[in-house]
Amino acid sequence: MIKFTIVNNFLLGIKNLTLGIVAALSVTTPTIFPKATPAPTPLPTPAKNVVVRTGEYSYQGHTLKYTLRIPKNGGPITGDFSDACEGPITGTFDGQEGGNVTGKAEANCKVVLFNYNLKATYNAKLYLKQGKVDINWEGKIPYVGDKGSFTINFEPVN
Repeated sequence: MIKFTIVNNFLLGIKNLTLGIVAALSVTTPTIFPKATPAPTPLPTPAKNVVVRTGEYSYQGHTLKYTLRIPKNGGPITGDFSDACEGPITGTFDGQEGGNVTGKAEANCKVVLFNYNLKATYNAKLYLKQGKVDINWEGKIPYVGDKGSFTINFEPVN
């Protein structure tokens, strides 16, 4: 019983010492280290000359949504998949009407209890003024095959 009391008193002393140090620091800390006021997070500014297009594709009750950001005058394309699949879309556009687009798309698709990986490279002809893109792709897309082509129509851009 004596050993327990000695250990208990020792631990109580450590606790009181710690609380004393914390109390002393909390009184002096504001003068030594003033609280930093976080800077407000700036809102994103839409990039000039960037066309943003969204769309979706449904297959057997699952919806694949996509967003693309395309520079009108050429440059890097960014985008992503969401909903049934999530992952990045990247590429490059040469900036010409009917111009070349190349890139890749990757996503993890969750269907019921299964995960599928979508991986494809693509090349396309982009017609911003006509509002369409003709895409050829090759890769690994579950239930679709290993290559194909399709056209997406969208609101024309002047």
